Amino acid sequence: QPVLALNAALDAYQQAPKNPQGLQLLASLYLHLADWDALVKLLPELRKRKVAPNEHLASLEQHVQLSLLQHQLQTAENLTVAANIWVKLPKTQRLQPTWVRIYAGYLQAQGDMESLEALLREVLRYHWDKSLLGLYAGIKSADLSRQLQFAESLLKQYPQDADLFEALGRLHLHAQQIDKAIFYLRASLNLENRATAHYLLGEVFQQQQDNGQACVHYQQGLALTLPENNPMLINRISQLKLE
Repeated sequence: QPVLALNAALDAYQQAPKNPQGLQLLASLYLHLADWDALVKLLPELRKRKVAPNEHLASLEQHVQLSLLQHQLQTAENLTVAANIWVKLPKTQRLQPTWVRIYAGYLQAQGDMESLEALLREVLRYHWDKSLLGLYAGIKSADLSRQLQFAESLLKQYPQDADLFEALGRLHLHAQQIDKAIFYLRASLNLENRATAHYLLGEVFQQQQDNGQACVHYQQGLALTLPENNPMLINRISQLKLE
């Protein structure tokens, strides 16, 4: 039983607080029980007693702090409380993609797309992160013009980035600006032959009722992935051939 083991480890720690093995055991149990507050309090002692190499302790500290943030957000009463938790973090952390992904996931789950878009705009100005860019491109913004304008402004910094071109293609597809969507998606494919861009082009041409081109791009995208993982796509290509 983890709780019984924790009680025994706490007793051992009280009797020998400087013992490295006892500290390691206590830290492991806190980690297993996801007791992040207790781990935060224990971390200074772990460093002081040098129970592990500095890089391991630094990794543990970040894991604990990230997990604590996630727990605090999950138990926040409302968006205002969550926002207060976020802004109390040092700005250096609030601009790091590793931390942003946690808060962004919370905002997405709560459906606060306006705050999510503002958060991603701020971070992407300072740190290039493909996953955050993809999340930004997937937002159905109330101000699509602003969303597009910001994404296109990033071309000055990243003029040869396949992910950015694909994101722009996705955003222009949302805006029903088909010619621009095709332009950016093809530009992305010129830089890197990737399945996701082919699938998006397939969607564009399917909306244009150009089933021939749609089928070509779906097939090319499928060729870059494992067919057995795409039964729905295979079925859709078969339907397009029949139409």
